[in-house]
Amino acid sequence: MERLYDLDRGTTEALVATGFLEDLVSRTSTNIEPGQLIDILRDHEAAAQLVVDGVANRRPLTKGFMHELQSILTRHQDSTTAIDGLGRRFDIPLIKRKFKDQPNNPKRPDGSLHGYCPPIHVDAEVENLLKWLEEYSNEDPVLVAAWLHHRFTQIHPYQDGNGRVARALTTLVLLRSDLLPLVLDRDLRTDYITALEAADQSNLGPLAELFSRLERNAILQALSVDADADISNQKSLTSAVIGALADKFGRRKSQKLTELRRVNTVARDLRGSAGKIVSDSFAELEPTLAQMGITKQHVTLGGPEQQNAHWYKVID
Repeated sequence: MERLYDLDRGTTEALVATGFLEDLVSRTSTNIEPGQLIDILRDHEAAAQLVVDGVANRRPLTKGFMHELQSILTRHQDSTTAIDGLGRRFDIPLIKRKFKDQPNNPKRPDGSLHGYCPPIHVDAEVENLLKWLEEYSNEDPVLVAAWLHHRFTQIHPYQDGNGRVARALTTLVLLRSDLLPLVLDRDLRTDYITALEAADQSNLGPLAELFSRLERNAILQALSVDADADISNQKSLTSAVIGALADKFGRRKSQKLTELRRVNTVARDLRGSAGKIVSDSFAELEPTLAQMGITKQHVTLGGPEQQNAHWYKVID
């Protein structure tokens, strides 16, 4: 989303399918050096792994966790662009693992400045963000994810990497609620920016709707339902999802029944072995029992298929 690089869709799909290998990237498929591109992609992969580990190990979201994410996402980014009072652009060293110490207010197309949180207030605002996030733990996770994303970007606590960290934190919230990661395709950049601008005007609806739509499509894809199909002309979305779930549960039930049949086979074999051992034991004891006036005993096997699994009987 930050346009750190350009990469054609074919190469993107190849890298996703095969792995982040420099040999797969031609110089004409990207606007930066292939080696640099691979470094950036691996940084993103490492950040995603940190988020997954954070969910799996129940790591609390802290300022330290944010710093770790930002440093991973900017590991191979040594500088960022600054603008002086005369509007001149120049590169400055990128600060990592630390909140910003200089304002980073971007200029809007109309020439006005978009004001982010002043550096002096960043630490306190992040503390408020984390406190409120804890209080919202029982709210709708998609709404919370949208709120957190926008709130974090409004604070804009880092010199650079804020959008990347915000999307990683959004995925963290979704994963903790057993939802799927946030995947914003570059084709959605306009919708994404427009939704963020609406949130700037106290309307979180478009951003929440965008995240909800992305979650819906991801769930449908995970259930092998074509999200682009004209479901309304064939069956409702609910029916499509229920049908996909029914197929999955049906296959799971079939697998379970197969496992139970194997268990029954083993149980019958064990029952037969146990019956033989008991019968042999009675046979060895028969002379002694006869001297004691005890009549001959024998064992009757039981089981569900013999309609006598609920009782035991000794026949004289």
